[in-house]
Amino acid sequence: MATRHECAVEFKTSPSWESTKRSLRAIRKSKPQRKSNV
Repeated sequence: MATRHECAVEFKTSPSWESTKRSLRAIRKSKPQRKSNV
């Protein structure tokens, strides 16, 4: 769990954090849609 937290912190401090946030948002939106499709 500690490693996971460290990874998250690194991502947040990363300059591409915004890009990751967008990707995560898209994946989150795509996840529920896929479930609905099934």
